Amino acid sequence: MKHLALLALVVLLSLPTLADEPAPADHSGLWELYSAGQKQQAHDQAAVLLADHPDDRDLRHLLGRCLFDLGDEDAAREHLQFCVTDAPHDWRYAWSLFYLGGIAVTRGDDAECRRMWTEVRDSGITANVAKAAASNLKAFGLDETFADWPVRDTEHLHLVFSPQLTERDLDEFARVHEDAWHTITEAFGGHPEYRTRYIVWFDDAEAQRMAGIPSLGFAKPEHNLIHCAWQQTVGHELTHVVCYHALQPVERTGLINEGLAVAHDLTERDQLARARAAMKDAGVAAVDLGQCWNDPRCLESAVFYPVAGAWIQFLLERKGRETVLELGRNQTLAHAEAVIGLELVGLMEEFEGKLNADG
Repeated sequence: MKHLALLALVVLLSLPTLADEPAPADHSGLWELYSAGQKQQAHDQAAVLLADHPDDRDLRHLLGRCLFDLGDEDAAREHLQFCVTDAPHDWRYAWSLFYLGGIAVTRGDDAECRRMWTEVRDSGITANVAKAAASNLKAFGLDETFADWPVRDTEHLHLVFSPQLTERDLDEFARVHEDAWHTITEAFGGHPEYRTRYIVWFDDAEAQRMAGIPSLGFAKPEHNLIHCAWQQTVGHELTHVVCYHALQPVERTGLINEGLAVAHDLTERDQLARARAAMKDAGVAAVDLGQCWNDPRCLESAVFYPVAGAWIQFLLERKGRETVLELGRNQTLAHAEAVIGLELVGLMEEFEGKLNADG
């Protein structure tokens, strides 16, 4: 009986106690922070919890997504890879694989990205992640639609061309856009870390028919991605991508964001003359620049874009490139007032006078 009592004591001592075993991690509020765009706060709180719960896949998945969105892809990959290695094929697996595909495509590993996103698309684990993967395969030119599209790679660009363009000079198109990359990145003092991806369509109708894209062109700067038509200004969308990576704007406004792209479209057009012509064609007698700064809907896009480009061209001439680059980092009117000071009022009035002048 004494031996049985001793054995029972040994067994009890070998069992984990409540003090030894940490309580489950409290995830409450973390996804709410993430969904509200407070990625850094969500990351910081999850990182604290992870110290006591290193194998918690919910925490690892959330940390991976936060880090991906915050631009630290190397750290994100470690957490996301944990969620897909010898792991059940649940929603954490699918979404982690989806984000790992995003890291792969950014770094030019199309084959690995295609494999990951195709698995997610075809897995049916959740409808939302399958739809997101299918959409991204299309957006990045990686699904079956683009299997026979010709590709050109330059030092800094990856270009995927519509088969309808095979009679055009694809090599010259690539060369011209590579030259534009050098011109624009020099102007903004920085560039994306990896190649910029172009999907080059024959026209809007083809993009609408094959991918459901309503109009061209546009850039997704955070994804280093451009969709354009063959006949399009060389610099506009590329400027959006370069600005995002070189200036890392903390806040964007239509006037500055689009103005930078128009002023650097590499057409060498007189932007003030274009803006005045657009106003005349639209029957716009005068423009209130302050109103446009705070609300891009104050003008139709056919007028707003050239006005924005003319304003940036005016500022480049009057205040110089460094001032304009600083306005690109924080594009609000309040920041411009802080950077330029009281002189800004006079500059805006002078520009409006030139813009609104008759003749």
